[in-house]
Amino acid sequence: MAKAATLITGSTVVRGRLEGSEDLEIQGRVEGQIALDGALTIDSAGRADATVNATSIYVHGILIGDATATDTIHLTGESIVVGDLAAPRVIVDDGAKVRGLIDMGGDASPAKSSRSTKTKTSRPRSAPAEAETVEEPELPAAASTKKVNVKKRQ
Repeated sequence: MAKAATLITGSTVVRGRLEGSEDLEIQGRVEGQIALDGALTIDSAGRADATVNATSIYVHGILIGDATATDTIHLTGESIVVGDLAAPRVIVDDGAKVRGLIDMGGDASPAKSSRSTKTKTSRPRSAPAEAETVEEPELPAAASTKKVNVKKRQ
């Protein structure tokens, strides 16, 4: 008999680091870091402003932050993701909104390390990084708004 996933309900906001060896479903909001030896599901009303490491990640809602999975990352048609993704298998359904790099190198190395390597080789040393404020896509009513500073890639 399979265990039910741990549930963070819609009216709950969790700030900090979450670690575990079971599945987690977010219907509310998590801010911080998530490290799981199981699957993470972000419900259509859920939002994670977090760095995520899990076996599998399923996004129906909003994910702001880098995510690494050892198996699969699946972005459904209603998902909004701002951050780099790294997994051997990444599924992006039609309608998903993604802003970031997708690394399917197979070793599921953290997305940040692949970004820093590419940034060093692609940008001349004399060129400063330009920062600009980018408006996020329209968010569902259950999610709060947040502006994200993004470095312009050259």
